[in-house]
Amino acid sequence: MLNSTKYNELKRKYKDEKVFVLPANLINAKDKFTKLTHTNKIWTKYDGLGQYIFRYEAEYNKAFQQIIPYLLICNEDQSKFFVSERIQGDSRLKGMLSMGFGGHINSIDGFSNIVFNGLVREMNEELNIIPISPFQFIGTIRDLSSKTAEHFGLVFIVKADPEHISVKETNKLKG
Repeated sequence: MLNSTKYNELKRKYKDEKVFVLPANLINAKDKFTKLTHTNKIWTKYDGLGQYIFRYEAEYNKAFQQIIPYLLICNEDQSKFFVSERIQGDSRLKGMLSMGFGGHINSIDGFSNIVFNGLVREMNEELNIIPISPFQFIGTIRDLSSKTAEHFGLVFIVKADPEHISVKETNKLKG
C-alpha cells in the first residue's frame, strides 16, 4: 500500500491517464521469460478480460497486472537488435538499458484488438521505423522480483532495416 505522499505524487504525474489491467490472479504465466508459439488470437486474447483504470491506481498495486506490449526489433538476419536507454519516465527504469520498446495499453487503444493497437501506437510514439516483417509474438515476460512486478509483458519481434530506425522520443530514450 502506498503512503499518501507517494499516491499524490503519482496522481499529479499521471493525471487522468488510464491503463489496461487484469486482476493479478488471471495471469498464470511463469516468472521471467516464457517462450510461446505465435497465434493470431494473441491480438484479442485479453479483450474484455480486464479494465482501464487510472495509472496512479495501477502503479505499485500488486492486485493488478498492467499488460505491456513489448517489441524487440532486429535486422533481417536477426544478428543485431536495437537497444535503448531510458533517460526519463518511470524512475524505476531510468538509466536502464532495454532490448525492447513498448508501454502501457491506454484507453485510446479501445476495447478490441487492444494488444495490437497498443503495440503499434507505442512503436510509433517512440520510434521512426518501417517494419519489414509482420509482428511475431514470441512469449511473455514478468519479473516478480523487480521493482515493476505489477507489469506483464507480451513480447513481440519485428524485423527492420537498421539504417531506417531512430528514436523519436529523444527526451525519454537514447538508442
